[in-house]
Amino acid sequence: NSNSDEKKTWQFMKSKNSVKFSEIKSYVNDDILDDINLILSRLNSNGLNQVIVVDLTNPQIMIPVVRTIVPGLETFKITKAVIGKRGRESFKT
Repeated sequence: NSNSDEKKTWQFMKSKNSVKFSEIKSYVNDDILDDINLILSRLNSNGLNQVIVVDLTNPQIMIPVVRTIVPGLETFKITKAVIGKRGRESFKT
């Protein structure tokens, strides 16, 4: 089934736009809040206006842990055959 083959290989398909890794701008901040604000700004400029953050820190060991979800972003799944909405939309064009 060619549809099944597409689903297995979608992550290795050529992008419409390619950029050399060396051309990607790096951002170095001294404060993690500046990093967070940069990411929020970039998400917002791409129409992703909601970010959900859950504090999962175990009070007994006090190592900060959070789970962050951005509705509308694709998720990484071990089963490579699973394609999210944005991935399916890219096949239509």
